[in-house]
Amino acid sequence: MVDSPLASAGPPDLPTERLYTQQSAIHRRMQVAQDVNDILLEIRQKPGFEDFLCAESEASLLLAAQQGPIVVLNATALRSDAILLTKTAVQSITLLHLSHASMRKYSGTDRLGNEVQGEFLEWLWKGAIQPVLRELGFYPKMVDTLPRVWWIGVGLMAKAPVHAAAKFKHKRASVTTLHSCLPSYTSTIRALQYSRSRQLQSRENRSMLIVTMPTTPGESSLSGVTAEADGIKDSLRGRHVEILDRPTAGRALQALPSYGIAHFACHGVSEINPANSHLLLLNECATAVDRLRVRDISALKLQAARLSYLSACSTAQSTSPKLVDEVTHMVSSFHVAGFVHVIGTIWPSQDEACRRMAVDFYSTLSETDNVPVSYHSAIMGLMRQKPSDPMYWAPFILFGA
Repeated sequence: MVDSPLASAGPPDLPTERLYTQQSAIHRRMQVAQDVNDILLEIRQKPGFEDFLCAESEASLLLAAQQGPIVVLNATALRSDAILLTKTAVQSITLLHLSHASMRKYSGTDRLGNEVQGEFLEWLWKGAIQPVLRELGFYPKMVDTLPRVWWIGVGLMAKAPVHAAAKFKHKRASVTTLHSCLPSYTSTIRALQYSRSRQLQSRENRSMLIVTMPTTPGESSLSGVTAEADGIKDSLRGRHVEILDRPTAGRALQALPSYGIAHFACHGVSEINPANSHLLLLNECATAVDRLRVRDISALKLQAARLSYLSACSTAQSTSPKLVDEVTHMVSSFHVAGFVHVIGTIWPSQDEACRRMAVDFYSTLSETDNVPVSYHSAIMGLMRQKPSDPMYWAPFILFGA
């Protein structure tokens, strides 16, 4: 790696052979660094890439926060911080109670049930979210019109369910991130800016594709997806809605460019190699699964895609500990493909919760035409139904503009 540390120079009497090896490593490092710079210069000569990997100016950062604050969260063994971008300032606050060791302990606890998840969410609230919301002026006094807040996690914090951080009373979620803001996630500020630049264009296509997989070879049946699709269709009267039942991955990919909204109700699988994470569809012979992979989705270049809703397990989960910072999963691949908003799940979700969340979301969307407000309304409905069951309501996230 260009930026990985070299071994120390050692004492002056270092053997000649070892000294030569170290000098050769330094020379190779310098050559690789020069090659990287040459490649960057070549990329920046391409139209539209003039500022590729250039440092953002403070003015551009402030401009990005005009629609609401952007919060970057980081937890390391040295210290933990939040960087807050608002329309007037860029500042950082130290998160004294957000320990890296605790974050490592809680990572990967998504299958351990409500008690552990509740403990995690309360730790996250006290250590990170409450201090940030207090600094922004959104807590403890609630704002009448909930503000938008975009969250960016760095390292292990990219796996944190920030939207669901909660204070529990009698084992029931009483105060959460959702009570103080309309939360969204983004991978980078530039990705957020790109999504915003496409919002007006994406609103023009009001047609919708629903992909359903009530049965999948070798997997448990999803008995609620047919009712989910019917409920969504009823909620969106006046829109053109097409339902593809048990299609192949190729058929789904072929159909996506024609629709502004794409809803998938199926099984999702998160892989160690994030490019292989996939949605499970059906093969041509209808006898085995067909995989709609991250790498296939992200290769698409969709021009008028507004919303993708992945009603499947673990579609926003990063399994590889080495690639957490890359934010590469099914949700982000749909974002890269061109969808302005993507709704997915950060851990396994329950069939009933998926159906209720989706139907409530689209019902509100038909009235407001506002994705973040509709998402917020639907997930709050789940929370009110089962406030002591975060495994039921907390998996669902909103990613993008």
